[in-house]
Amino acid sequence: MSVRDIAALLKAGVESLPLRYSITGYQEIPGVPDATPQGPCFTLPRMKKLPLWIDRLTAGKLVAGSALLLLNFSLAYFLATMCGQGILGTYPNAQTASIWDCLYFSVITFSSLGYGDFRPVGFSRLLASLEVFLGYQCSDLRLRRSRR
Repeated sequence: MSVRDIAALLKAGVESLPLRYSITGYQEIPGVPDATPQGPCFTLPRMKKLPLWIDRLTAGKLVAGSALLLLNFSLAYFLATMCGQGILGTYPNAQTASIWDCLYFSVITFSSLGYGDFRPVGFSRLLASLEVFLGYQCSDLRLRRSRR
């Protein structure tokens, strides 16, 4: 197949591509594009509607869930700091982080701003990565809800 053939197939629509997803990767189907291939294959489902729990999600529940995540992560950072695996200040003469510093770091990390005045050490690096991921997911949910 040349590049022009692939471009023509893409213009005709993705459904007409002579490829299907299989457990082992792509599997070419000779002949008719919608012929059933040999072996275990599946097609990826199309998501036409959001899942039902997202439909029932209100702005208040989203804010309350985000606040609960922030408080839990700040407590986890504080406990990890007491064990030497939490957050450290990057400024000179930095002392052990207080619970307020941990809450501040949690808000900055959740919103993915990352000012750089505190940094995670040890186990809290994993917590910070997870918190950034969850922060992105919460903002994605906010955007999905606002588009309707």
